[in-house]
Amino acid sequence: MSEIIESAATSTSSTSDSDTTKPSLASELTGASTRSLASRMRLRTVLQGQGLLGILIILVLYFTLRSPYFLTWSNIVTIGAGTSVLGIMTVAQTYLIISGGIDVSVGSVVAFSGVILGLALEHGFSPWVAIVLTLGSGVVAGALNGFIVIKLNVNPFITTLGTMSIFSGWAYVMAADNVLPASQG
Repeated sequence: MSEIIESAATSTSSTSDSDTTKPSLASELTGASTRSLASRMRLRTVLQGQGLLGILIILVLYFTLRSPYFLTWSNIVTIGAGTSVLGIMTVAQTYLIISGGIDVSVGSVVAFSGVILGLALEHGFSPWVAIVLTLGSGVVAGALNGFIVIKLNVNPFITTLGTMSIFSGWAYVMAADNVLPASQG
């Protein structure tokens, strides 16, 4: 290929000056390969950026064909409710990671706060008071992590790894192996 380009370049360079306005074979081949490379790079960029969306579409199509119940309104609501907590935690975790930190105790704090909510409701507290207690327990857990990381200058990964064990242990002990129902319906 390089021999063809070189011979084309030498044959066009020996032509008269009146033919210099025509592009040489070498520049045409180089231009064609550059355009081909550019289009492949654009396709690759689109696939990399939209790959997860494509996988999601494929999975939805697969499960739709496998089950007549998949695309029902009640299933969509159930999936949305199940992923909403993860979505909220993901937004908070994104800001934390962008700032250079990491928090591996998020799941344990959510479990701990959930047990607080369940116990408060079980003991007759109004839903609003139970929600305030739940949010307060999450704030206290986050403040504890922040204090250890910032004031005591402990690595965020090590700190949250330790508090993950603490909060999951507290949630386990406070629940006392009881299953707290999410609804009375």
